Amino acid sequence: MKMLNIAYYTFIRNLRDKKSMALMLLMPVMLILILGTALNSAFEVSNIEKTKVYYINNDKGDIAKSFEAVIKSKEIKEMLEFIKTDEKETALNDVKTGKAAALIMIDSGVTDNIYSGESAEITVFEDANSYYGPLVVENFVKSFANGINAGIATQMLGNPNVTYGQKNMIDNKPVSASGKIPKAMDYYAVTMLVLIIMYGSLYGLFGFGDDYLGSMRTRLLSSPVNLFSHLSGKLIGTISSVFAQAFVLILFTKYVYKANWGTNVFEIILITLVLCIFTTAIGIMLVILIKNKDAAGALMQTIIPVMTFISGGYFKIITDNKVYNTIKMFMPSNLGQTAYFNSIYGDTPDQTYFCLAVLGIMIAIIIAVSSVVGRRRLR
Repeated sequence: MKMLNIAYYTFIRNLRDKKSMALMLLMPVMLILILGTALNSAFEVSNIEKTKVYYINNDKGDIAKSFEAVIKSKEIKEMLEFIKTDEKETALNDVKTGKAAALIMIDSGVTDNIYSGESAEITVFEDANSYYGPLVVENFVKSFANGINAGIATQMLGNPNVTYGQKNMIDNKPVSASGKIPKAMDYYAVTMLVLIIMYGSLYGLFGFGDDYLGSMRTRLLSSPVNLFSHLSGKLIGTISSVFAQAFVLILFTKYVYKANWGTNVFEIILITLVLCIFTTAIGIMLVILIKNKDAAGALMQTIIPVMTFISGGYFKIITDNKVYNTIKMFMPSNLGQTAYFNSIYGDTPDQTYFCLAVLGIMIAIIIAVSSVVGRRRLR
């Protein structure tokens, strides 16, 4: 009960902080409106050009010949520019950096597997930062696969000893989140939400700093409430207050700005909760390590905009710089954005849960460091 009381009063105190409320709600509402309105044209497809696609064809049978014939047809050439290659790594690098929409791979033995009744796959690697191109490629490959399946079924109809089943020929492997096209308001509703959740770290940072680095420290340590109960109560109360404000922002952008938040409510709530836990934990860890809440707060307020910039929160940054892309990949802001976008627009839930798993590992490390260092410094 002591822990729950601490959580309740922490929650109430955070919500009554008008300055923090203005930061957490009014600022993102204005930023989404300004950025979403000013940059709306950048998210519209005004001139559809040919989509560049690499392909590697290692099959020597009828499937390979059919594929080569289809991509040379007039209708396909109007939409897709196919480039044959044997350099998989070079092609993948072009896909990752946005120079091509996708890489299609047809492995050797596909025709033999099809005729022997076994499953066969056409692997598609998609561009991480494009929406229209991968969608066109997916539709093309699915249409091709359906045509092959229909042709095989037709051939088998005359043989009563052969049964026909739909063969899975599509194995989509997107490099990152991809899918439908988000409008500017949709895009910034997500990125500004992640930005503001990151600012929620200040709740944990200053709340914990006030209690354990200020005049309250002696009173708390001498009170009948043990350290674990108080810390747990503070964590629950802070996480709840950040989550509540984030959820209000989601509802506001959904119903007022008509932003697209998809249909998977469970995943959106789960992603938001994990981010709230992460941001609260990182705020507490910083104040424990630095032992100065003002210095820790200043550092956090410097780091957050930088993380958002690198993660493409203000505008997308597409580059083939490996150092930048590696740093971006493991940025908490980028992990949160990728999880949201993949949940809303993508068809690969594994990507969403991969991002959540990485954030979960980060949370475990942060809590472990905070516990070890805090045990020595707070007693």
